[in-house]
Amino acid sequence: MRFKDFKLNESVQQLNEGYTIGDIAETLWGAAVTAAFENYPNPAQPADVNRIMTSLTNLSYSRTRKDGLKSELSDNISFVNQIAMKEHLSDIKNWPHSKFPSARIDIVTQNVIKDANTQVKTAGLDLKDIFANGKADNIVIGAQGGADQKGTKVDVAITHQVEGETETIHLGYSLKTNDKDAKLMPVGQSPGIKSAKGKGRSVVDFFSDLGIKEIKEPLYDAAAKLNKEIKDKFDLDQTDEAKILRKGGEVNQDMNDNLKQAVDQINSRVNTDTEERAFWEDLINFLQVHINKNEAGLKLLTIGKTDVYTSTVEKFQELAPQLKISAKHFPKGQKLYIYAYNEETKSQDVIIEVRLKTTGGLPSSNDPSIYRNLRYTLVVATGPGYNKYAKIS
Repeated sequence: MRFKDFKLNESVQQLNEGYTIGDIAETLWGAAVTAAFENYPNPAQPADVNRIMTSLTNLSYSRTRKDGLKSELSDNISFVNQIAMKEHLSDIKNWPHSKFPSARIDIVTQNVIKDANTQVKTAGLDLKDIFANGKADNIVIGAQGGADQKGTKVDVAITHQVEGETETIHLGYSLKTNDKDAKLMPVGQSPGIKSAKGKGRSVVDFFSDLGIKEIKEPLYDAAAKLNKEIKDKFDLDQTDEAKILRKGGEVNQDMNDNLKQAVDQINSRVNTDTEERAFWEDLINFLQVHINKNEAGLKLLTIGKTDVYTSTVEKFQELAPQLKISAKHFPKGQKLYIYAYNEETKSQDVIIEVRLKTTGGLPSSNDPSIYRNLRYTLVVATGPGYNKYAKIS
C-alpha cells in the first residue's frame, strides 16, 4: 500500500476565557478517536475512553496491535496531549475526578465516542488496508487545543512509506461545546477596530466577506479617546457617568451604521433572482471564511447538552436553493440576523448572527484598582437555520 498521511485537524478560535468543558472535551474526543482506531472494526466504548484518559498521567498513551496480514509486525497507536493549560492538566492527571460534574462528563464522553466511531469508519480510508497490509503502521493522535489560548486542534496521522511515495488525506474538524443548548452558537470572531499599527483584518474586510460595500472603518483613535474618558470617570468615582459613556461612542455608532447598511444591502439584493444568486455566493464565502477558516471541507462537531452532531458549509450550500433570505438589524443589541425561510415547510430560522461585542471599559472584578481597557469584537454565531440545513449526522 502507498504511504498515507491521514490528518484530522480541529482548528477554531477560542471565544471564552478560562477553563471550560470545551477544553476537556478536546482531549476526550482525541481519546475517543484513539479508542476507535484501537478497537476497529469493533466500536469503542465509553469505558475505553476513560481507560485512555486515566493512562494519560504522563500526557501520552501508546498501544500496539498485530498487523492482520503479518502477525510478526505491529501497528502502533499513540495519543499525546500537548495542551498546556494548568487546570486542564490537573483534570487529566486526576482523572476521572474532573472539575466538571461527572454527569456532564459522562454525556460528553458518550457523545464523542459515538461520533469518533462514525468518523473512523467514514474517514475516506479502507482501514483493513491499514491494519492488515503487512506494514508496520504508526498512528499518532495529538490533542493540541488551548495550548496558546487562540485555537484548538486535534491531529491524527497514519504514516508509513512505500517506495518513497506519499499521499495525504485531510479531514478538518472544528470542535465546539454548547453546554446550554443555546440557539446561537459562536463560531468565529474578528476585530471590531483595526489595530493601532494598522495590521490584521479590518472591519471593511469583515463585511466584504459578505459582499457588503460602503462600510465605515471605526477609528482606533476614537476608541482610544473614549477609553481614556471612561477611565478618567472611574478614577473620579463617577461610575454612572462612566457606564453611560461605555454604551455610546463613535465606534458603537459606526458599527450600528454598518450593520444597518449590511441589512439594507442584503434585503435589496435578494429581491431579484440574479442578485439573490450572487448574494448566496457571498454568504457561502462568508461561512467558509468565518466557520471554516478557509479550510475546504471542514466539519463543525458540536457537542450539545444531550447530543452531538456534525455540520458542514457544503451541506448547507446544497440546500440553499430551497431557502428565501432576509435580514434584520437590532440597533439596541448592536447585531443583525440573517434568516432563512423555507417555502416548503413555511418556517423561518436564524442562519447567522453578527454582533458587536464590547468588553472592558470597566474596573477588574478581581481587583477594582485595575482598569480593563475597552475591546471591540465582531462575533459570528450560527443559528437554528444553519444547523437545520447543514447537519450531516
